[in-house]
Amino acid sequence: MYKKSEHQFFWSDYILLALLTGLYFSIILAEIALVVYTSILFFLIFKKEINADYFSSLLLAYVLSGLLSMISGGDSIRDLPRMLPHLMVLIYFPVTYFLKKENQIDLLRWLRWIFLLATLSAIVGIVYHFLGKERTTTTYGGYYTLANLMSWSVPVSIALLIQSKSRPLLIYIAATFVQFIALWWTYTRSAMFAVVGALGIWFFFWISKNIIHKTFSFRQILLGGVIFLSLPVLLVIFTLSSEDPRINPFAKNQVKDQVNIDFTSGRESIIQDAYRVISKDWQEGQYKKIILGYGQHSRYRLVNDEFTSWESDYLQITMNQGIVGLVIILLLYLYFLKRIWRGLRSDNNLLNGLAASGLTIFLMSFFTLKLTGWHSGAMFIIILTFLENQQLKINQHNKD
Repeated sequence: MYKKSEHQFFWSDYILLALLTGLYFSIILAEIALVVYTSILFFLIFKKEINADYFSSLLLAYVLSGLLSMISGGDSIRDLPRMLPHLMVLIYFPVTYFLKKENQIDLLRWLRWIFLLATLSAIVGIVYHFLGKERTTTTYGGYYTLANLMSWSVPVSIALLIQSKSRPLLIYIAATFVQFIALWWTYTRSAMFAVVGALGIWFFFWISKNIIHKTFSFRQILLGGVIFLSLPVLLVIFTLSSEDPRINPFAKNQVKDQVNIDFTSGRESIIQDAYRVISKDWQEGQYKKIILGYGQHSRYRLVNDEFTSWESDYLQITMNQGIVGLVIILLLYLYFLKRIWRGLRSDNNLLNGLAASGLTIFLMSFFTLKLTGWHSGAMFIIILTFLENQQLKINQHNKD
């Protein structure tokens, strides 16, 4: 196998770039990349090149649990497209295969690609907003899709900002602000909460490392505080200036019937629906459904209302794939968090930002679909494979 240097672009990199571009601008391009990756996956299975390590086994168990839930839950063959999120996470195998074969990735270059795509997508969303759309959106999805994209790109952009020491500094500052504005105008609270939480945790690790190594100065602390806290402060200002009571709890509600405002955006009723279904089956002794799940089309078949999902990774997996699926996804996130922990402890600013980007996925997983959604599932795998590759690189460097 031909080995590339860090600064070369190999043919497999174009597939990954197509996937990233598709996530930001075109679902068709993302699906083409997925088809290519799936074809490569079958080839790797045929060549017996699939690793049987801990995380790989969890991913396979996650997919098998999904297929089993379709059988036990009563899904039909027409529901197979709902296995797309499971198929998306399997890109882990071809992506990691090429990363291992082609030496380490150039993390700076890839984060710059994410930064560029995110900035362009943010500009498009803002233009749409000024053309009359109530919220900023992407070229192919709604406001949530854009919020999802901005929530993982903002920490990456801040990492590039911190790393930059020359003219691009002003570009990174301006573009990060543009991404943040695009995020704000999606009015997606879970995404904004995740970004603020991730930046706060990153700032805590940054301060702790400087204190432990005694490398900080007042100027560094001040500069770091401005960089990490400026966006949360802006968010507080925007929130308090909003007239929407769902965003600003102090806003004067212009709607007469304030009692009817759902501050949970339907999540309370969704949880009640799940509780009602599980309680009924528990009382009737239908333990098989509780353990194996109600299938990948469970929300539609069991409730069939305006909400198309269970609006949480953990509730979604519990209803779709039962307790078995819930245990698997908890283990997947635990592995993910261990990688994030190592990334935050690293002295590499880019790795810190990538880890913070991963944190936004975890924090949002309680309020919406992340790993159980195809779009965010792809981001989960990309962040994880990058973290694994860079940490492997660090370990090899320390051994040398």
